[in-house]
Amino acid sequence: MASCRHLGDPRGHARWRVTAARGITRPVCGPVRVLVVDDEPVFRRAARALLERRGHVVVGEAGSASEAEAAVGQLSPDALLLDVRLGDASGFDVAYALTRAYPKLAVLLVSADVEEASCHERAAASGARGIRLKSELAGVDLDAFWSS
Repeated sequence: MASCRHLGDPRGHARWRVTAARGITRPVCGPVRVLVVDDEPVFRRAARALLERRGHVVVGEAGSASEAEAAVGQLSPDALLLDVRLGDASGFDVAYALTRAYPKLAVLLVSADVEEASCHERAAASGARGIRLKSELAGVDLDAFWSS
């Protein structure tokens, strides 16, 4: 694997992933940089703790669609953990707008209840890489979403 020591990776190696936009394999040094978007501060804190325990870097948090859009432009995260039900907008709509503006952004939608198959269809149509229950997030292989 390629060396990342010059980029501060103490392990001295890179992970490789295929970018969704162009199918190009490129080295990604270090952990995935994630922005957490949810209108509930309690969930944002829990998601931050989970992500950091798994070795990801949480570059920021946002509580609304407008905050999320500004933060993505400012922080350039690799991935977005995005609630389906934001107070001011639908997470599906936010995912659609952000994946069009930033094609390499990996979006995973989360919801308190994913009961209908249409949720999975709406997630795919929005450009998100998937949708998962918040209650099951601890058991989800997040790397599978970030690197697909």
